[in-house]
Amino acid sequence: MQGIVKIINRHVPVSCNGVAICAEWSYRFRSHPSSQSPLKGRIVPIFGPDYLALPRADQPWIVKGLLPVGGVLNLYGNAKAGKSFCALQLALAVSGGLPQWFDLEIQAHGPVLYIQLDVTRQLWLANYCDRAAAAGYSFDHLYF
Repeated sequence: MQGIVKIINRHVPVSCNGVAICAEWSYRFRSHPSSQSPLKGRIVPIFGPDYLALPRADQPWIVKGLLPVGGVLNLYGNAKAGKSFCALQLALAVSGGLPQWFDLEIQAHGPVLYIQLDVTRQLWLANYCDRAAAAGYSFDHLYF
């Protein structure tokens, strides 16, 4: 699903740093220059100073300062804190072409895959989707 933003909303706290590290290691493993390497099939970490010396391109953003292109956004917090509706509003703003979300500039728009894991489908539709639709949000480029 290239080109689709994936927003995962779940009740259990998970470290986004762990996901980013795993993704980086996975990328470096697949792009290892030597197919004859004795490390083939293993994760190949990069020494800290070498990693910091890697070339850096400008980071493109979906939501400036919050959600980078190719990044992951994981919302977590106490029950009934508003995580689900916050995530849905973000998904609808990115997919619906809105210029801002909570005063943060949305720099890229497109279809969004929303993975909802915290309540049943019936409760999700009644508590969140129906309210968002009544507020005028469009679900035309949002996938569940």
